[in-house]
Amino acid sequence: MAVLELVKNAYDADASCVLVAFMPDEEFAGGKVQVIDDGVGMTLDTLRGAWLEPATDREARSAPQRAANRRVLGEKGLGRFAAARIANHLYVTSRRQGDDNEARVLLDWTEFDVKDRYLDEVSVLWEVRPAEEVTAGALVERQLVRRPC
Repeated sequence: MAVLELVKNAYDADASCVLVAFMPDEEFAGGKVQVIDDGVGMTLDTLRGAWLEPATDREARSAPQRAANRRVLGEKGLGRFAAARIANHLYVTSRRQGDDNEARVLLDWTEFDVKDRYLDEVSVLWEVRPAEEVTAGALVERQLVRRPC
């Protein structure tokens, strides 16, 4: 169900292609799950705001990405929290179409396990950098081309 929630996020972002890969990884015990899509992408402001805020109005989250005229599947941002059920870390790299930079965020879900800690006390690592992973010929495009939808 957690992976399905992440795929629904890609659908809501008007993705025409979504790749889900379950991969062994020496760095992460038990491996890792990658969800790669060609949706409209997010800026750092979107990641820090509507994407990470629980129960954000879905129309506010999805209004700029309704080009495919699809019915919104996601509700209240469950996809990102569902990821906590399958991994201790969530690493997101995204680039809004037409932007030269990509935004990256790293969440350590184990920080939410600390007793008496509030959401605003959990550290989240953010970065904006020139597009490296989400750009023509880079990691994301290579993955989608190698395994076409």
